[in-house]
Amino acid sequence: PTAYGGSIFSLKGKDTISVSNDRDMVVRIGSVDHVTKARNVVNRWNHIVLVFEKSSSLVHFYHFDPWKKVTYQTLMLQSDDIMQGAYMINLGAYILSPSSNMSTTFTQNFKGMMDEVTVWNKKLSRNVIYESFMLNVKVKAYSSEIEHLYKMESGIGRAVKDLGDGNDVFMPVDPWATPQWRYSDAPMHTASAAV
Repeated sequence: PTAYGGSIFSLKGKDTISVSNDRDMVVRIGSVDHVTKARNVVNRWNHIVLVFEKSSSLVHFYHFDPWKKVTYQTLMLQSDDIMQGAYMINLGAYILSPSSNMSTTFTQNFKGMMDEVTVWNKKLSRNVIYESFMLNVKVKAYSSEIEHLYKMESGIGRAVKDLGDGNDVFMPVDPWATPQWRYSDAPMHTASAAV
């Protein structure tokens, strides 16, 4: 991010889950805020991973800071409605669900750049998540499990191609400005980072 404020990501089904773009990152599940131990760093690349474990009603939250330090937390889902049926992903803004409370939504949009968004259709282990981040690759054994893959450098006009299953993302029109697509300068990593 280039500034704090707003929402980095939100997923709306019957309920909404979102990640705030605050110094102390907040994961909002429905109307419950979970303040994480993760410190969001402005003007540097941050990496976020959310793993939904429906069988135990858990969300596993990972934050990799610019110095490769990992913050991990387990959060309880208050509702099993998060990933049921159709859902909508919103990048850079909060999206309301039928149960959302207007007075507790993030009112600003994300300011900054995003490199990539990947949605997997399988729960990944801690080791796979860490390996994927440190090597800056999609672990080959799991590449067939990618449901959506949005590489922001591949955007054209108001659309970003989905390199997974073809569900392209289209940015809204006026009054919003046309996005600026740039090649990523996100750093490559080595396997010698501290955990």
